[in-house]
Amino acid sequence: MLNVLLWTFTVCNLTILSANVYRVFGPQKETQHTWLDRDNPLYVPTGPINTVEMTFQESTRFGFDPQNDWRTLYTSHHGIGFIHLGPFHHRFLGSTHHALHCVRRMIDDFNAPDHVSNP
Repeated sequence: MLNVLLWTFTVCNLTILSANVYRVFGPQKETQHTWLDRDNPLYVPTGPINTVEMTFQESTRFGFDPQNDWRTLYTSHHGIGFIHLGPFHHRFLGSTHHALHCVRRMIDDFNAPDHVSNP
C-alpha cells in the first residue's frame, strides 16, 4: 500500500514539474489586447533589441548649472516623454524619462538659494 501511495505521489510531482517546465520554456502565444478598461500591455512591446557598444566620457555639458542642457533632455521631445499605444492612445511613461525628471528636481533643489538654510 505504501509503495502505491509513493508511486502515485511521484507521478503527480513529475506531472506538475513537466507542466511548469512547458509553461516557462514552451512556445509563447502572442497576447492580443482589447485596450478597454485595464486590458493593455504591462510593458512596451518593442520586440528584439540589438546590442550596441558605447564609450562613456566625462563632460561639462550636464553639470549642476541650472541653465545647462538637462532641461533639453526633459522637455524638447515630441510628447514630452510619453508614448501612446493602441486605438485609444493609452499613455505610457518610460522609466528613463522618470529618472531624468528626478535628476532635474534634485539639481533644482541643490541650486536653490535657500538650500543650506532650508533644505
